[in-house]
Amino acid sequence: KVFALSGNEQDKSPEISTEDTVLSAVAAEVFYDYLQPIIKAKTGVDCPVIALGMDTRPTGPAIADAMNRALLQKNCIIQWTGVSSAPEIMAFSRKLDGFIYISASHNPVGHNGIKFGTNDGGVLNGTENAKLVEEFKKRLSAPDVVEKTLEKLKGASANDLRTLLQQGASAKHNALRSYEDFARLTIAGSEDKEIQENFFENIRDAVKLNKTGIVCDFNGSSRTLCIDRDFFKANGINFYEINQNAGEFAHEIIPESENLVHVAAEMERLQKAGVKDAVLGYMPANRSKRPSSIFVLRL
Repeated sequence: KVFALSGNEQDKSPEISTEDTVLSAVAAEVFYDYLQPIIKAKTGVDCPVIALGMDTRPTGPAIADAMNRALLQKNCIIQWTGVSSAPEIMAFSRKLDGFIYISASHNPVGHNGIKFGTNDGGVLNGTENAKLVEEFKKRLSAPDVVEKTLEKLKGASANDLRTLLQQGASAKHNALRSYEDFARLTIAGSEDKEIQENFFENIRDAVKLNKTGIVCDFNGSSRTLCIDRDFFKANGINFYEINQNAGEFAHEIIPESENLVHVAAEMERLQKAGVKDAVLGYMPANRSKRPSSIFVLRL
């Protein structure tokens, strides 16, 4: 939905309404109450560990604040990753109990949304998600839901919130490492570290012989703070980027033809400037789970 306070889907304001603050908090509570008995039955542990992250939309921090406060009131163990890409937080959640990801994918900047998943690396399926929706609607139908929810959010400990945010850098680091490990496993097709290293060594040897570069139009997306730069460079592939400041959207978010002209133009500019290895390009959507479009510049 449009979370921007004005109701304008192109509004870049960070403010959300009181009602949307309540929606966010209740959604977090419903997911916790869904997940907690599942984890209790499996492990005997009372408090699940949940990763919470967001893309770079301006309303993300306000939604996250409401959710963090609600989860702290539940004594949830939160791994706050801040700005993260969808596959990053999903890979991280495989080591935890579940995740909440605040994102509207490729929708306009004033939109936002909430995705839930367990530790299987994906979002909840339709059947399980329907259970959350039913409970969510039930709780929102209570006549005093706004007042009671806002009162609970005020009760969240300032020290706990401060500690949570301070520990965010560590959680983000662990999320990135989890995603890099998962990417290597997926690309190499094996969990064996030696097989993985041999696979990537072959890539590095190949690009030494055939110099290869990749151009990325980040468009201010969550991938500005992801593994892209280091991953390509570590494997000998030169990396060129534009619109790399998180949250600064140079154009519409959806990676389709009318927005892919920017990365194409940068590839052409580099080629004219003598950077002949700039032969591939991509632009991610903000949550960066749907496949990005790829350009191949034929020389």
